[in-house]
Amino acid sequence: MAITKEYAYFIERGNIGVVEKVSGEWKSITEDDKEIRIFCTALADHFTEDLNGASTIPAQFHQGLTYKVISDGYKDPRNLNLDLAQYFEAEYIKCIKMAKKYAKMQHYSSGQIMSQEF
Repeated sequence: MAITKEYAYFIERGNIGVVEKVSGEWKSITEDDKEIRIFCTALADHFTEDLNGASTIPAQFHQGLTYKVISDGYKDPRNLNLDLAQYFEAEYIKCIKMAKKYAKMQHYSSGQIMSQEF
């Protein structure tokens, strides 16, 4: 008689958990010497505001957004200074290039599966 095992995963607090169904109950997997490969695709969330009104724009984009706002401020006819506008626009473009480079990186991580009793 072959024993068939049913596996599932869950994501909690940025971590992934793998469990198996044993006797009708979900428990930690019993095999810890197997390799698991996980493929995933994620889409960026839309920018929103939390209950306090704070923006949820990722931290790595804050400096780039600051450069863009300053550049646009110096392009305004009331504060016109094209040299400074051009400087801050160049800094903004550097941040965009770094963000695109970061987005193309493959972020791999590894860890160990350890048995847990619930």
